[in-house]
Amino acid sequence: MKEKTIKIAEVCGEDIVSRDDGLKFRNYIVQELSKFDILILDFEGLTIASVSFMDEAFAKLAFGYDREELATMLKFENMNEFDKDRLNELTLDRLNQKKTMAAK
Repeated sequence: MKEKTIKIAEVCGEDIVSRDDGLKFRNYIVQELSKFDILILDFEGLTIASVSFMDEAFAKLAFGYDREELATMLKFENMNEFDKDRLNELTLDRLNQKKTMAAK
């Protein structure tokens, strides 16, 4: 399996706040997933704490992938506990939203 480590600070710099920043990074993730089986997302030196960025960049991936795929393809390193909790919460919300939309 091909894997790649992405140092978020190097890719995004300080652009880790807005929905637009998150969308740009999500598009980058999707592009890299077409080339690699696993992405290791390294949060070294970062505290995101922006719900907007995290929802756009990561949680909305749930609309294109199921929970098992996301768990297999994305690995999160050096992420602080606050950001981890927030990301898990947002992703579960998006997975539930996807389920609700599919049921209609």
